[in-house]
Amino acid sequence: MALTMMHADDFLECLFSGKVTHFYNYVFEKSAQGLYISGGDETTTSAVYNIFVYVFMAIGDLPLFILRKIAGVTIRPNGYEIWGKIYISFLSVLSFHILKKLLALISNVKRLNPWIVYYFATSPLLIFCVIVRAQYDMIAVIFIMLALYYLFKKNMLLFSLMFSMAICVKMIPILFFIPILLVAEKKLSRILLNFVVAVTPYIITSSLSYVLDPGYSKVQAIYASRVSYTGHFLKSQLFSDFSAISVFLLLYVFLCFFAYAVKPTKEKFASFVFLVGGLATCDFFVFVEWHPQWLLHLVLFSTLLVFTMKDMKLGMLMDICTVVGAFVVTLCYHITCEVLFVYNPINDIFSALGLPLSVPFTVFAASALAFYAVATVGILRQPKDSGLFSEECCQTIPRGYFFARTAVLLVVILPSAIYYAFLSLA
Repeated sequence: MALTMMHADDFLECLFSGKVTHFYNYVFEKSAQGLYISGGDETTTSAVYNIFVYVFMAIGDLPLFILRKIAGVTIRPNGYEIWGKIYISFLSVLSFHILKKLLALISNVKRLNPWIVYYFATSPLLIFCVIVRAQYDMIAVIFIMLALYYLFKKNMLLFSLMFSMAICVKMIPILFFIPILLVAEKKLSRILLNFVVAVTPYIITSSLSYVLDPGYSKVQAIYASRVSYTGHFLKSQLFSDFSAISVFLLLYVFLCFFAYAVKPTKEKFASFVFLVGGLATCDFFVFVEWHPQWLLHLVLFSTLLVFTMKDMKLGMLMDICTVVGAFVVTLCYHITCEVLFVYNPINDIFSALGLPLSVPFTVFAASALAFYAVATVGILRQPKDSGLFSEECCQTIPRGYFFARTAVLLVVILPSAIYYAFLSLA
């Protein structure tokens, strides 16, 4: 987060000095001089994201920029990190308001709406991604919410435009956009038109960056040599090997055919939108190698699907199991000494017990698959005239399950906190 906020600060510098078309090259040259983070260079600290990311982050950085330029205050990397977390936290609160407006538009059980917002807001994955990891994926989630809002308002143009902004911020939302579009639209010409609207801003901004800014092509060449997206999408985590046919792509194509074939009634339209969006996230996170900050994309659709289930307690239990699995995978594969306190004991515990690191991923994958399988069967078995949510949910709100789910965050915090306390007392 600190690095991205510093890049956003440099974007404002280039913008107000009339050199915005040389932003990537400006950052590249500063990175080569090691001016961002001690020990960093152009291969590790250059700006690599779409220009819209820096535009949105620059909005949040504006107070720091003004403070630095007018008051002459020196902002250190930790200052950018803390302010970035405050900005993303503010955007999270904004997302709660947008979700509330979305539910007011589609919910048939208004009394349930505050509980759904609460369930989303207290998600341990959301808290982890926003507070611990401080990633900007919340911007993409906000645009996805706005896209769904305009979809249910029957404004397909704004639906596609909102998704286009989400795609510019992070490419993952295109995986949700296609099946949702196929549920909403059946005419091929309109499907193609909306698809073009959704991807055009990304294509234009990326192309212009290549043409106008020499730094962008340099950075993309370095990044492409370090990260293989083809490998990410062809690798099946379930079998831990490269397969001739990608399990992820095979299931995704099947999902798109299902989304196009289904013709939901007006009452069940929202249920199928949330279902295909959720199935796309499940397919991605189970069969594609992921990073912890991407987990935020699981939260929205899983939250909405829990409340469509007839047995909400079962849905919450499976959701809790999925979150626990995701956190243990994160601790085993991603969390390092620098990220969480001074020590990550989970990895050592698995090693001491002789357990392979595939065990936590299997727990996560099995829980996610079970959750979405139950959600799929439940929605398909619902009567055609049934509403999105059940009145029965309002009568039996399992508050204990809400609290237990939020407490799952201790899986990430507690082991290292205990070790850190013992270390301090020693």
